[in-house]
Amino acid sequence: MISSSEFKINFDFIYNDEEVKKNVYLPSSDTFTFIDALENEIDNIPSDVNMVLEMGTGSGYLILSLYELLKRKNKNVDIFYCVDINKSACNCVKNVLRKNNILNVEIINNDLFNNIRKCEQFDLIVFNPPYVPTEQDEMNTTNIVASYAGGKYGREIIFKFLLNVYAYLNKSGVIYILLEKNNKPHEIMNHTHITEKFLCSLLKKKKTLNETIFIYKLKKKVS
Repeated sequence: MISSSEFKINFDFIYNDEEVKKNVYLPSSDTFTFIDALENEIDNIPSDVNMVLEMGTGSGYLILSLYELLKRKNKNVDIFYCVDINKSACNCVKNVLRKNNILNVEIINNDLFNNIRKCEQFDLIVFNPPYVPTEQDEMNTTNIVASYAGGKYGREIIFKFLLNVYAYLNKSGVIYILLEKNNKPHEIMNHTHITEKFLCSLLKKKKTLNETIFIYKLKKKVS
């Protein structure tokens, strides 16, 4: 029997399936930067986390890497939720879960929080959003384009998420979100709506070949 400290998820399906490679956003430098930040943060995540949500799950690599990190620290989350507008992404995650015999992950084919009740129950929410600046004709898709198309400054989906997420976090809830330099992260984090509702801190900044990635932690303010 594998101990928790040795637990490792097999992601071979993501890299070997031709349909996935064609229709789903695969792990890239932004994904790995996000995982590095979560690994550094893992000891700050409480052991009593019950519900975790990833918005825009894509291949599932980020949320399942977090699953792996928590498992290795004997932090056993009751249930994970994966939300993605792309049906191919949802099917990809289902296959990875089946191949790893993971049962406590629910997959929701959905556009952000549409049709999800404002429950204030999630302990932790992670989001690697579509952050690439694009024209409006690339917005409102349900295929792989939705994984990167962010509209003006690449932040239209980011703002839509941040303007709604407060109602889904519990009173001690935390968000981990990735932003890119073109999104003008300083403007986002200093937006009145954000500063009134969240305590924000920068966890990681990393330059890659073509991008500068920022990982932020937002902690819910409770009045």
